[in-house]
Amino acid sequence: MQTRIKKWGKSAAVRLPANILAREGLSVHSPINLEVKDGKIIIETVVESEKCLKLPFTEESLLQDLNAYKAHADELATPISEELIDS
Repeated sequence: MQTRIKKWGKSAAVRLPANILAREGLSVHSPINLEVKDGKIIIETVVESEKCLKLPFTEESLLQDLNAYKAHADELATPISEELIDS
């Protein structure tokens, strides 16, 4: 496919057709890596890592004395942003 570099403000831009974005699972705000290698400009998708929880306890310690009477699924909390980390 051939296209042209266009002016975008004080920068330059290349339009990517919707069918190419869809095929690669990308959208307008998808993060990408740009690399220049052997005279070629390479665009690669960024694989984002899943969020992990940093908790002050282990799963084993939570389940240690758990039984049907002590389990209360209705009291589960939603983690706050300080409890989330990138893995």
